[in-house]
Amino acid sequence: MSTLKQTLKNTATGWLSVIIGSILSIITIPFLLAAVGIDGLGLIAILGTIVGLSSVIDLGLRGALGQTLSEQVALKNNKAFSQIISTALLLYILISFVFALVVYFSAPSLTVILSIPDDLRPTAISLIRLYGTLAVLISFLTPVFSAALHSHHRFDIANTIQVLRSILANGVILAMIYFSNFEIIDWVIITLLFQALSLILLVIAFKKQCKEIIISTKLINFTRLKPLFSLGGYMYLIQLSGTISNQSNPLIVSSFAGVSSVGIYQPALKISEAFTPVVMTLTSQLYPSVTKHHIAGNKDGINKIFLLGSKYTLLLGSLASAGVFFFAEPFAKIWLSNSIGEDYLIVASLMQLFVIVDILSYTSGTQWPILLGMKKLKYLTRLLLSTAVLDILLSIYFVGYMGFGVAGVLYGTIISKLIRVYLLNRYVLKLLNVRFTEYLRVSISSPLLCLVLTGITAWAIVGYFDCNSWFDLIFMSGATFLAWLIFTWFLCLNQQERKIISTGNFKSLTV
Repeated sequence: MSTLKQTLKNTATGWLSVIIGSILSIITIPFLLAAVGIDGLGLIAILGTIVGLSSVIDLGLRGALGQTLSEQVALKNNKAFSQIISTALLLYILISFVFALVVYFSAPSLTVILSIPDDLRPTAISLIRLYGTLAVLISFLTPVFSAALHSHHRFDIANTIQVLRSILANGVILAMIYFSNFEIIDWVIITLLFQALSLILLVIAFKKQCKEIIISTKLINFTRLKPLFSLGGYMYLIQLSGTISNQSNPLIVSSFAGVSSVGIYQPALKISEAFTPVVMTLTSQLYPSVTKHHIAGNKDGINKIFLLGSKYTLLLGSLASAGVFFFAEPFAKIWLSNSIGEDYLIVASLMQLFVIVDILSYTSGTQWPILLGMKKLKYLTRLLLSTAVLDILLSIYFVGYMGFGVAGVLYGTIISKLIRVYLLNRYVLKLLNVRFTEYLRVSISSPLLCLVLTGITAWAIVGYFDCNSWFDLIFMSGATFLAWLIFTWFLCLNQQERKIISTGNFKSLTV
């Protein structure tokens, strides 16, 4: 299969994975709220945050591993590939064991810092110890085999496994809620079981896809990790910045406003997490292609990936952003009013703030795989880390000292991202020797036009029609989607792009 066809397949399965997972998550949240309450949902969010913090100690290897293995695939060096993955696997096991011990013994202190209510504290300590230790181990092993599949450009396999896990895990959770007295411990056990199943399936897929690759203690060679650590040093700081920006928000909210506020924040976050990966699916798996162009010295190929990748990412983002922003209130009302009452209005306002955050992410989404594929991470690292620190300081200030409540964490994120997007775009344009006017013309102008027109359409639909049921919401969303398709086809795609889509000759998009 050609690289382009495989990329399209990867993108399609990535969308399927995210869409199915998001729909199931959206369906499950009201039932979880009814079963465990808003404090329980907040505790579940905190458990996930604690596991997410494990990326702080992985030394940046998670992100660097996929890129380094991609190089060995391009060079057809199976021996080096085997040595790297064998050594990385051992190192991951050791790192995860250390972090699991830290989580286990610090659990009582964490419940105090995060202002967990006294009646929920014993349960929280037990769950942090159980989930925090086992889930961390799985979370360190899974990226090893995912990176191996990604390096062979088989994102579709990992995506399919994710779809299967989402369907089974959410299906079992809903069944347990319906047929039994569901508690948080049930969520923990079910989640752990299906995370383990996902890991097993990844291992099986790895053995089938990478038949020439051997994992053995005899192949452990720490010198093979030197390039990985060289790249991983930057990757570590980049991941650290992401952890500060993303994982700190629930902890800040819990510390200053209580765990129940995390339960309000979590549904809005889930909506953002539902759409952002769909929009970023293409972008997230471009770095193997960039790596190949970089090794071959094909600068035009990299520039084309950057310009077109930015354009199509923003075009997809225009639909998600306009739809979520203008349908936030009716959606939140139908979705959550029976579970949390008038607090659904807070969720709706948080969803709209997340739209601003997400648009900024879409604007700088393609820059990441470009810089990773070219191994130009020094400036990016410093920028991400400094703006991440600014993010957390502003969030603490707005939530803890200005009294803005849950929304305060997003004010900090928006300000820091505005600074980041401006500086990062300026750097990448200079690195690729792309004129700003060309970037604006090819990548920004048409998606921005589509965003404005789609937003006006969604605003008019919400203002004209009443939305009191899921059927009404689906009908109104469908009309907005149709309008977006029309705007995209006739105003945002040029004649050559329309011809390519009509004939299915996507190969002509490549250099």
